[in-house]
Amino acid sequence: AQQKIAQQLKQRKEELGKQMQMTRQKVHLQQQMHQQQHKESIQRQKHRFQLHRLKYQEILAQEKEYEKQRYMELAQRHQTAEKQLKQSRSAYIQQKREQRMMKKQKIGHILERKQMQDEQHEKQILQNLEKVQQKLREIEHEKQCLRQQLKQ
Repeated sequence: AQQKIAQQLKQRKEELGKQMQMTRQKVHLQQQMHQQQHKESIQRQKHRFQLHRLKYQEILAQEKEYEKQRYMELAQRHQTAEKQLKQSRSAYIQQKREQRMMKKQKIGHILERKQMQDEQHEKQILQNLEKVQQKLREIEHEKQCLRQQLKQ
Protein backbone atom coordinates (compact mmCIF):
# COMPACT_ATOMS: atom_id res chain seq x y z
CA ALA A 1 0.00 0.00 0.00
CA GLN A 2 2.87 2.37 0.83
CA GLN A 3 4.53 1.53 -2.44
CA LYS A 4 1.30 2.23 -4.28
CA ILE A 5 0.95 5.61 -2.49
CA ALA A 6 4.60 6.39 -3.18
CA GLN A 7 4.08 5.48 -6.85
CA GLN A 8 0.94 7.68 -7.02
CA LEU A 9 2.87 10.54 -5.38
CA LYS A 10 5.70 10.04 -7.84
CA GLN A 11 3.25 10.06 -10.77
CA ARG A 12 1.51 13.13 -9.36
CA LYS A 13 4.91 14.85 -8.95
CA GLU A 14 5.83 14.02 -12.56
CA GLU A 15 2.45 15.31 -13.80
CA LEU A 16 2.90 18.53 -11.80
CA GLY A 17 6.43 18.84 -13.20
CA LYS A 18 5.07 18.43 -16.74
CA GLN A 19 2.32 20.94 -16.00
CA MET A 20 4.90 23.40 -14.63
CA GLN A 21 7.06 22.89 -17.72
CA MET A 22 4.01 23.44 -19.96
CA THR A 23 3.07 26.54 -17.98
CA ARG A 24 6.64 27.91 -18.27
CA GLN A 25 6.60 27.27 -22.01
CA LYS A 26 3.19 28.90 -22.30
CA VAL A 27 4.37 31.98 -20.33
CA HIS A 28 7.55 32.12 -22.43
CA LEU A 29 5.51 31.99 -25.67
CA GLN A 30 3.16 34.67 -24.37
CA GLN A 31 6.14 36.88 -23.51
CA GLN A 32 7.62 36.33 -26.97
CA MET A 33 4.28 37.15 -28.62
CA HIS A 34 3.94 40.28 -26.49
CA GLN A 35 7.49 41.38 -27.39
CA GLN A 36 6.78 40.74 -31.08
CA GLN A 37 3.54 42.73 -30.91
CA HIS A 38 5.38 45.53 -29.13
CA LYS A 39 8.09 45.59 -31.83
CA GLU A 40 5.44 45.66 -34.56
CA SER A 41 3.60 48.47 -32.78
CA ILE A 42 6.82 50.48 -32.53
CA GLN A 43 7.48 49.86 -36.25
CA ARG A 44 3.96 51.07 -37.13
CA GLN A 45 4.46 54.16 -34.98
CA LYS A 46 7.81 54.87 -36.65
CA HIS A 47 6.22 54.48 -40.06
CA ARG A 48 3.33 56.79 -39.14
CA PHE A 49 5.78 59.33 -37.76
CA GLN A 50 7.82 59.21 -40.98
CA LEU A 51 4.67 59.71 -43.04
CA HIS A 52 3.64 62.68 -40.88
CA ARG A 53 7.12 64.15 -41.18
CA LEU A 54 7.07 63.79 -44.96
CA LYS A 55 3.63 65.39 -45.16
CA TYR A 56 4.81 68.22 -42.91
CA GLN A 57 7.88 68.80 -45.07
CA GLU A 58 5.71 68.77 -48.19
CA ILE A 59 3.33 71.30 -46.64
CA LEU A 60 6.26 73.51 -45.63
CA ALA A 61 7.64 73.38 -49.16
CA GLN A 62 4.22 74.29 -50.56
CA GLU A 63 3.89 77.18 -48.12
CA LYS A 64 7.36 78.44 -49.01
CA GLU A 65 6.51 78.23 -52.73
CA TYR A 66 3.24 80.06 -52.09
CA GLU A 67 5.04 82.80 -50.15
CA LYS A 68 7.60 83.12 -52.95
CA GLN A 69 4.81 83.38 -55.52
CA ARG A 70 2.99 85.93 -53.39
CA TYR A 71 6.17 87.97 -53.05
CA MET A 72 6.65 87.93 -56.82
CA GLU A 73 3.05 89.05 -57.37
CA LEU A 74 3.51 91.88 -54.88
CA ALA A 75 6.70 92.97 -56.58
CA GLN A 76 4.88 92.97 -59.92
CA ARG A 77 1.98 94.99 -58.47
CA HIS A 78 4.45 97.41 -56.95
CA GLN A 79 6.14 97.91 -60.34
CA THR A 80 2.79 98.42 -62.04
CA ALA A 81 1.70 100.93 -59.43
CA GLU A 82 4.96 102.85 -59.81
CA LYS A 83 4.47 102.99 -63.60
CA GLN A 84 0.92 104.21 -63.12
CA LEU A 85 2.12 106.88 -60.74
CA LYS A 86 4.74 108.10 -63.25
CA GLN A 87 2.14 108.13 -66.03
CA SER A 88 -0.31 109.98 -63.82
CA ARG A 89 2.34 112.58 -62.96
CA SER A 90 3.29 113.01 -66.61
CA ALA A 91 -0.36 113.38 -67.60
CA TYR A 92 -0.87 115.85 -64.79
CA ILE A 93 2.14 117.95 -65.87
CA GLN A 94 1.01 117.83 -69.51
CA GLN A 95 -2.48 118.87 -68.53
CA LYS A 96 -1.12 121.77 -66.47
CA ARG A 97 0.84 122.98 -69.53
CA GLU A 98 -2.27 122.77 -71.68
CA GLN A 99 -4.25 124.61 -69.03
CA ARG A 100 -1.73 127.45 -69.01
CA MET A 101 -1.84 127.70 -72.81
CA MET A 102 -5.64 127.75 -72.73
CA LYS A 103 -5.61 130.45 -70.08
CA LYS A 104 -3.43 132.61 -72.31
CA GLN A 105 -5.65 132.06 -75.37
CA LYS A 106 -9.11 132.27 -73.80
CA ILE A 107 -10.83 135.26 -72.21
CA GLY A 108 -14.00 136.13 -70.35
CA HIS A 109 -16.77 133.59 -69.85
CA ILE A 110 -14.99 130.76 -71.66
CA LEU A 111 -11.99 131.27 -69.39
CA GLU A 112 -14.06 131.10 -66.20
CA ARG A 113 -15.95 127.99 -67.27
CA LYS A 114 -12.76 126.21 -68.38
CA GLN A 115 -11.01 127.19 -65.18
CA MET A 116 -13.78 125.64 -63.08
CA GLN A 117 -13.63 122.42 -65.11
CA ASP A 118 -9.86 122.33 -64.82
CA GLU A 119 -10.00 122.75 -61.07
CA GLN A 120 -12.44 119.89 -60.73
CA HIS A 121 -10.29 117.76 -62.99
CA GLU A 122 -7.20 118.73 -61.04
CA LYS A 123 -8.89 117.74 -57.78
CA GLN A 124 -9.83 114.41 -59.34
CA ILE A 125 -6.26 113.82 -60.54
CA LEU A 126 -4.84 114.76 -57.15
CA GLN A 127 -7.27 112.40 -55.47
CA ASN A 128 -6.25 109.68 -57.91
CA LEU A 129 -2.59 110.44 -57.24
CA GLU A 130 -3.20 110.21 -53.53
CA LYS A 131 -4.97 106.87 -54.01
CA VAL A 132 -2.09 105.54 -56.11
CA GLN A 133 0.44 106.74 -53.51
CA GLN A 134 -1.61 105.11 -50.75
CA LYS A 135 -1.72 101.89 -52.76
CA LEU A 136 2.06 102.08 -53.21
CA ARG A 137 2.52 102.46 -49.47
CA GLU A 138 0.24 99.46 -48.84
CA ILE A 139 2.09 97.35 -51.38
CA GLU A 140 5.45 98.39 -49.90
CA HIS A 141 4.16 97.41 -46.46
CA GLU A 142 2.96 94.01 -47.74
CA LYS A 143 6.34 93.54 -49.43
CA GLN A 144 8.16 94.26 -46.16
CA CYS A 145 5.88 91.82 -44.31
CA LEU A 146 6.55 89.10 -46.87
CA ARG A 147 10.29 89.72 -46.72
CA GLN A 148 10.10 89.25 -42.95
CA GLN A 149 8.12 86.02 -43.39
CA LEU A 150 10.58 84.73 -45.96
CA LYS A 151 13.51 85.45 -43.65
CA GLN A 152 11.83 83.47 -40.88
